[in-house]
Amino acid sequence: MDYTENFAAEKFISMIILSYNLRKTIKMKTVSEFVQEAIDFTDRGLFEAALKPTCAAFELTARKVSSDVNYKKIVDENWWLISFVGFPHLTLPYLELPIVIKEISLNPRNHGLKEIVTFVLVHTLRNREMPASIGLNSEGKFNKQDGKLLIPNNLVFGLLGYVIFNPVNKDEVISDKYWFNVSSFKMFVAEFFGRIDLAERIVKFYQNKHLW
Repeated sequence: MDYTENFAAEKFISMIILSYNLRKTIKMKTVSEFVQEAIDFTDRGLFEAALKPTCAAFELTARKVSSDVNYKKIVDENWWLISFVGFPHLTLPYLELPIVIKEISLNPRNHGLKEIVTFVLVHTLRNREMPASIGLNSEGKFNKQDGKLLIPNNLVFGLLGYVIFNPVNKDEVISDKYWFNVSSFKMFVAEFFGRIDLAERIVKFYQNKHLW
């Protein structure tokens, strides 16, 4: 092998090593990193921006639970927590507005809150943005404006509740500067990670006190 061939071979090997090292440094964000990003956005009042990392954390958590992810089933099974954190003052399971979201149903009577939340979650994951027919508001209730359905921006916290309290995330690590509210109960996110038992106790406490 002459000098030129030897140099070319060494350069080729160097490129392979460099490519390998780059692949090692480029890694997927963790659940806690997505949660941190979401809370950073909510602290600035940017709830629509917060929805993207929130949904990403939701997806990662769901895939840690099972490789067979059914978002409709997950939302349905965890509605007690999602609704308590996200929509604590809503008592009806369906939408009381004369508005049609054709992706869900052409009949507005079929617009259940669970179906709406699932639709927003899946659409945001697939398209990296909220559905054009839906927006967020700070009023704490579902509303209609210019033909658009407005959802309480606490939807973000409802979805984060599923993520943070899920037992599969018990080993997630996050700085103590990040807090999470469940009704008037506030704690470090780090203390809530994986503690579904605490979520159950908090919900039960407020239900027993008739504060919810």
